[in-house]
Amino acid sequence: MYIVPKQKWRYPMAIEREYAKDLVHYVEAEMKIVESFLPEIVEAVWRNRLQKDGFNDDGLGDWLGGLVKKVENKIAKVLSPVKAIEKTFAKVAKHVKEQFGGIFKSVFGAKPKAVKGEAVKLETMKNLWVNENLDLIKSVDRNVLDSVRRTLTEKVVAAADKNILMSDLTAEIERLTGVSRTRAALIGADQVGKLHGRLAEYKQKNQGCERYRWATMRDSRVRIKHRARDGKIFSWDDPPDGGHPGQAIRCRCIAEPVFDTDKNLLSPQRNTFIKLPDDGIIKPDKIISRNESIPRMFKPHGIIDSVGETGHIYRTFYGSDGIMVRQIHSDDHGNPKQHPYGEHGEHKHDYVWSKDGKKQIQRKVDELNEQERKENGDLLWWQQKN
Repeated sequence: MYIVPKQKWRYPMAIEREYAKDLVHYVEAEMKIVESFLPEIVEAVWRNRLQKDGFNDDGLGDWLGGLVKKVENKIAKVLSPVKAIEKTFAKVAKHVKEQFGGIFKSVFGAKPKAVKGEAVKLETMKNLWVNENLDLIKSVDRNVLDSVRRTLTEKVVAAADKNILMSDLTAEIERLTGVSRTRAALIGADQVGKLHGRLAEYKQKNQGCERYRWATMRDSRVRIKHRARDGKIFSWDDPPDGGHPGQAIRCRCIAEPVFDTDKNLLSPQRNTFIKLPDDGIIKPDKIISRNESIPRMFKPHGIIDSVGETGHIYRTFYGSDGIMVRQIHSDDHGNPKQHPYGEHGEHKHDYVWSKDGKKQIQRKVDELNEQERKENGDLLWWQQKN
């Protein structure tokens, strides 16, 4: 029996905010170091600019590179984001462990089984994540120093006096500080979501969960595509377009575990779970005839089947806000040229609506994937005969 816990899995929003704040503080400290070198840089540039022989292009580039390298060495000596990165990994790992453990206990009244070698695997995952984040943060560092060098190159000849050169460089530092803050905050938010998704996948798969239910934050930031997945079941071994929850940029979606009680051999406690269909076939909440209009709005996560006289079915799915997000069609509507899909024209439509949900912006047509064919197998009645 497949079940989904009623207890919800929370996204680590506080950890995301804290990590973004840590990275913003890092780049602010970095910019203060760069700014502290400006008087020395301007003085050195101006002094050498007035030399009798001046600079040739190659000499100027090499000399400015030496100045920037001096700043870079100072930053590397006094600043390091490693502690913030490692601290964040530990917090997200603890969050995932507590979320899964709490949900498991709420359903089965027991702790999850211990997994051999988990500590070693987590250490490997931590090292990979730390290195990935260091690369991302160093890209911010490189952008700052490259911009300083470009500004020096552009202004060293054009500036009329030292004050103008100092003013130009100060303005560039101010601009870079704003850009770097934004970039650091984005990295922090994005990386926590990705780490949370990876650790959730690892934890669930090691506890025998082969599938999960997609859950969104159900706010205005949720992608249209992800909104359509809210409440749907996916396999860890068959990721949907764009990946599992957390893999897309700044995705805060959750993978809620689906437990197979036949595998873990534990009996779930009453009123703690929702039972999924044993055959994997989606069950509609309502069935109407083809003569009836398919409503644009229905109950959240609802499903309506519209059945024609020939047996062909249109299956309509509704998102967390109750607005139509997808339709599965079992035929080509008698127009195979416009619907050259599948064996008999079976296809799907994904809908995109305006923010108020009243205006249809897009209706995309596409093939059914393997999981959609399985979940909607009752629509594809020719498959049942073969």
